[in-house]
Amino acid sequence: AISKYRGKDKLVGITIHHIYYSQFFSRSEYVQIMGNLLNKVISKYGYDVLFIPMESFRNEEAGDRKMIEDIRSQIDKKDKTKVVKGDLSPEETEELISAVDVFIGTKTHSIVYGLKNCVPTISIAYQEKSNEFMKSFNVRENSIDLKSLNENKFMAIFDRVANNLQKYSEIQESALNGVIKSARLNNDILFDLVK
Repeated sequence: AISKYRGKDKLVGITIHHIYYSQFFSRSEYVQIMGNLLNKVISKYGYDVLFIPMESFRNEEAGDRKMIEDIRSQIDKKDKTKVVKGDLSPEETEELISAVDVFIGTKTHSIVYGLKNCVPTISIAYQEKSNEFMKSFNVRENSIDLKSLNENKFMAIFDRVANNLQKYSEIQESALNGVIKSARLNNDILFDLVK
């Protein structure tokens, strides 16, 4: 599935959030910040960018797709960007995220997909739960709170990750078994409670 989106350059996958930004920024501010960040990623590293919507295609105006197009309008080299078309199942979304070189996630489920598939993941955390997932995979330093999002802070994280892709993939992989054990323990506790 990823082959139609992948060119010759490294591929950055990204999910955005079309609701929670409004707690901290106006729509135009958020769009401009995200456009600036991605312009920097493209110009500094030459990466291609794949926007992965997590809203229904039938909800194009109200969901994240309209905002993705607004962000793309801020990007100088639009030919370096692509948007996944159509509706994706959770499994298809995970498959795409697992195949990119770097993942920037705002939607919490997408962050989990990146982490568990050992894709070097950067979190733009709109709630503390995203930070907690990053912490459980020992990569909390690669998370930035949405309320603090700006080009300098984000690029400090992106530079570190881009220059250490193998390292962060291995860190996430080494944490995976422990995360799985913790999740299973929670399931066992819950099951015991309802028995």
